[in-house]
Amino acid sequence: MVCRSLTYAQRTLRVLERAGFFTVMVRLPRELRDGSGCGYCLKIRRNQLKQALTVIRGESLPDVRVYCRGADGEYTEAVL
Repeated sequence: MVCRSLTYAQRTLRVLERAGFFTVMVRLPRELRDGSGCGYCLKIRRNQLKQALTVIRGESLPDVRVYCRGADGEYTEAVL
């Protein structure tokens, strides 16, 4: 899940952890950067994605972009 800033990544991480999700914050992979600097994202288990997005929306946090990494290492934007 790509967050628009470090602050929102930290807030989203705290919300998800309080809700019981195992979440890790990492630097945005180079392949997903849009040229505007670094960026941060949250990694979460794929089978918990829909539940996590429901929690994020319930907390009125900004929407996140969601990408899944395939077996080939390529990222594709998730259609939710």
